[in-house]
Amino acid sequence: MNFMRTQAFAIITSALLITLANGSAAAQSVAPKLSLAKPDWVSSEAFSILSAIRVLSNGTVLAVDGKETEVHLIDANGKIVRQIGRKGSGPGEYTRPAFLWPLPADSTLLLDMGARRYLIINPRGQIVKTEVISTALGGGADGIAGADPQGRLYFGAKFATIDNGVNPSTPIGRWTRGTDRFDTVTMFHAETPAVRTANPKGTGFTELHGQAREIFAPVDDWLVAPSGRIAIIHAIPYRVDWVELNGKTTTGTAVNVTRVPVTELDRKLREPNGPPYGRTYATLKSPFIADLCVIDSQDNVWVPRSEAAKFKNRRWDVFSATGQWRGTVLIPNGRTLFALTATHAYVRYIDSDGLQWVERYTR
Repeated sequence: MNFMRTQAFAIITSALLITLANGSAAAQSVAPKLSLAKPDWVSSEAFSILSAIRVLSNGTVLAVDGKETEVHLIDANGKIVRQIGRKGSGPGEYTRPAFLWPLPADSTLLLDMGARRYLIINPRGQIVKTEVISTALGGGADGIAGADPQGRLYFGAKFATIDNGVNPSTPIGRWTRGTDRFDTVTMFHAETPAVRTANPKGTGFTELHGQAREIFAPVDDWLVAPSGRIAIIHAIPYRVDWVELNGKTTTGTAVNVTRVPVTELDRKLREPNGPPYGRTYATLKSPFIADLCVIDSQDNVWVPRSEAAKFKNRRWDVFSATGQWRGTVLIPNGRTLFALTATHAYVRYIDSDGLQWVERYTR
């Protein structure tokens, strides 16, 4: 781990004029204020791959380094205090720490993807329990993607693309920990249409429908909010829907976007030894980047847009708790929103050496 000196930068907020799905125009309010001119603090040491963080009510932070297989406790001033647990397969140990989900009483669930189990961390950053995931979940254990205020875990296909021209409907399930009981909360409906891409040999066109076969293709995503509601982010049409606590769906307003073309530089960055390229690429990028979306404590959804290969700032759209577009903020390349509380924003910063740091800003 290394020390660094921070570089100040500013987020630019702006009000945009969007066109709704029916073609009418509507002026939307400015996105929630988020000043990143100067961080409150930067973590005292760097991470190799910062894969997850969890902010506790007292301002301390749990952080997972996926490459080093470590979980660290960062105090409210940004100092890395100590490692929590260690690599291993025994009690209080983990083989592949992946996600940190909030549980009641300010405790935290650390998902160990390598051992099909989870660990409970108390508010003081101590591992107090190690539990095996119920076999009743079957393969659903690999798709655990969130927790609600009651501590129940949600699982299912995290992303959805069409397959063989058919838009899939896959269940989002909910598991009550400590039991073999689980139920279906809602169906995850993919709405992304087929994307026509050039044939790799350069003759004619080929219809391809799977994310694994087509890089940058549009995919839909979903998240569990702190309230227990589920946000579904659709790529085409680009919008955010909400599944309410009573199971009903609130459909958000679609936003017109100009999709970014996939260029030769995009392919080269993915496959430095090409051409020829071994992967198949979409013609246009998905409107947003799946798996980087963040929900704040007020159920606003922050969605990062896809940008050109070498961009200066990334646009982050902010959608309200009812799926209305609220505005856009610009965040410089190299920084990514990781968590948003009512008072602070937590950002991952990647420096010129590829080291990753946690930054905290007052909102």
